[in-house]
Amino acid sequence: MAYGYASGRAIDEFLKEQLPLFWQDAYDAMPARPSDVVVFTYGTFEYWFDAYQQPEPYCPNSRKLPIEARLVFAIGTSKPKHSRRDDFRLRGLNLSAMPGTQGPWDRGHFIGHAIGGVVDGNEANVFLQLRNTNRGRYRAMELYCRRHSGVLCFSRPIYVDTSAHPAQVDFGIVKPSGELWVETLPNR
Repeated sequence: MAYGYASGRAIDEFLKEQLPLFWQDAYDAMPARPSDVVVFTYGTFEYWFDAYQQPEPYCPNSRKLPIEARLVFAIGTSKPKHSRRDDFRLRGLNLSAMPGTQGPWDRGHFIGHAIGGVVDGNEANVFLQLRNTNRGRYRAMELYCRRHSGVLCFSRPIYVDTSAHPAQVDFGIVKPSGELWVETLPNR
């Protein structure tokens, strides 16, 4: 969808101002749970993170789902990196206590390393991601961001329960022409 005569930068600024308000309302409408949303910047991205998690350890034999700390959304401009990512940190991360986490999963990044996302010091940026999604459309969109430095992009998980395991993830890009490219990708 094109935005007529508006410049890509004007659209970027409008979306950076308006989307967080919309997304916070959408997050508040997801399954009820206590929340403690904090906002921080890492590189060229702003992360809104719900730091609340249940105080007692999760019991997999319980019928009660875990309440896990989780990302609300991340938004910013792509800034390609050419350094190696720190995969050793990913291997040790326990991403979700949710049952069924063994299977076709990757430890994905909401904002990929190649476009400015990090793991070291920002585990909020990592989640349990379906391998086909991570290595398919998500990667194709990240590649676009890497090839077009400075484009506005965002990632917004959609949760259906109180865990940190999103059922879907919106990934969006504002192309230099002002065209908005958004896909809702499956994650369960």
